[in-house]
Amino acid sequence: VNRIDPSGHDDFELNSLGAGVSGASSIGSSLGSAVTRAYLNVIFKMPQILDATAKAAYYAELGVVGLTFGAALLESAGHVSTAIDRAFSQNNLSISPGWATRGRQLENVAGQALESDGGRLLGGNVKTIDGVLAVVDQDALVSIRSHNVISGRLISTIRADMEQLSKASSTDLYGITKDGLYFERQAAKTAGEILVVDLPEAEAAHIIDPQFATSLRQLAQQMRVIPIVRAVRGWK
Repeated sequence: VNRIDPSGHDDFELNSLGAGVSGASSIGSSLGSAVTRAYLNVIFKMPQILDATAKAAYYAELGVVGLTFGAALLESAGHVSTAIDRAFSQNNLSISPGWATRGRQLENVAGQALESDGGRLLGGNVKTIDGVLAVVDQDALVSIRSHNVISGRLISTIRADMEQLSKASSTDLYGITKDGLYFERQAAKTAGEILVVDLPEAEAAHIIDPQFATSLRQLAQQMRVIPIVRAVRGWK
């Protein structure tokens, strides 16, 4: 959550969405590249609530994905993705309807998952980013957004988040963290950028819709930002 820039917390009428947990590693194992398997594992997760027909359509849609990201970044993002899946699918918090409180709650849930895999949650009012993740000898920049928007606006909303995050490495980033510490990062090359998007429970099926999946892949490759789009159990 970025209190300097709260644009990641639109609040429109929408039913909620269901949390995803299991990966596409079974699909990836049939492909030729370990990096491709990692890519699929990060961007696509199978929501537990889907029925057999929906799962079959999901797997049929994946296919072979063109690669944009380095293996080290994908591997690190994959670990974080798994931790976030677990945290969101096991969530037992009552999620607030107010965007500010909701944003802080979901930032903390995703942030704890990030830190469980060696990352750091910044929180507070740090400009543009919410966390960092060490990847080899560089940091990846992490942004955590929660969106409750009408389905037709979801891709355009994620695009705006990606555009902002894609420019983060070229500007100085600073602010006060959730722990009251001053944070500053001067403009410099990064290992990459990771966008975590939290959605209500009812959006689980929409996340794996073929059209949405294709749009998300295209955005990831165009913006060079890895999206981790997940539903949060209990967010109605």
